[in-house]
Amino acid sequence: MGMYGAIPEQLSGLGRSMKQQKTAIDGVIGAVTSALAGTVWEGPAR
Repeated sequence: MGMYGAIPEQLSGLGRSMKQQKTAIDGVIGAVTSALAGTVWEGPAR
């Protein structure tokens, strides 16, 4: 039976990729937050 485990280089690459995706997601959250901050809400949803 072979050994199971992670390859450190792949984990490092995954970590970098996830950090880049977080940056992109934070940008979208910021854009939506800014757009909503300038929106006036009046009355019920329906």
